[in-house]
Amino acid sequence: MGVAVVCMVIPLDAHIKKEQGFFYTYVNHLVQEKKHKDVPAYEPLVGSKDPSKVFIIEAQRHFDKMVIAQSFQRPVVVKLYAPQSIDCIKVLPIFQEVAKALYPHIACAAIDIITHNQLFVQLMTLSRVDSVALPLFMFFKDGQLYAPLHDPVLMVQGYVTKDNLIDHIRRKFLLP
Repeated sequence: MGVAVVCMVIPLDAHIKKEQGFFYTYVNHLVQEKKHKDVPAYEPLVGSKDPSKVFIIEAQRHFDKMVIAQSFQRPVVVKLYAPQSIDCIKVLPIFQEVAKALYPHIACAAIDIITHNQLFVQLMTLSRVDSVALPLFMFFKDGQLYAPLHDPVLMVQGYVTKDNLIDHIRRKFLLP
């Protein structure tokens, strides 16, 4: 019996990045379809006293504080997700386990691209990619996207297991 893997791919060619019209139309379509009340969601952890949990980015100012500023103290892994994506739902508990397993070496944050589509577009423009699969994991260190010479991968896209994600993060940031 085979297993089907479904991921959401969003095209972001240069014209779309420049105009952003297609993306906003696509996001508005997804927002209209967002009717799944039973879909598990991250517990809102902005300002949480437990730094080993995944922080939810609620606005641009949270991104600046929780990701950019924090990345000067320790690396930050950011998960971009869509609440109705099957792979994003599957990875939700995995990412929370990764945050606990790698604390205090890294911090973890999550951004709902449906609710915060302008921030998503900014990050995609910054990364200069043509298309993405969700969930998408981006790595920040010293206030910027991090792709060292020993591991030049800018981001991890699509479904990933806990062990694979932990191994990738350890390799990228040279963690014990």
